[in-house]
Amino acid sequence: MTTMMRSQQCSRLRTVADGAEGRYYYESVFNPALFRVDIGKLDLFEGASTQKLELGLKPMLAGEVSASFEAAEPFKFLSD
Repeated sequence: MTTMMRSQQCSRLRTVADGAEGRYYYESVFNPALFRVDIGKLDLFEGASTQKLELGLKPMLAGEVSASFEAAEPFKFLSD
């Protein structure tokens, strides 16, 4: 049995987190397809490059999208 948590904040995305399976499910207000990120397929170890997932109108995301993350510059914190 997995534990699910639903986001209650307003945004462009609706999300469901499945922590037991390491998956995040997303539904965009701009895209009718459901897509997911399998956290185990991402390199989250110390020293890994910064990556982002483009969530604009194109490309249309669907299914498992972990391989769609692209290299990105880290964002700067306002306190830095």
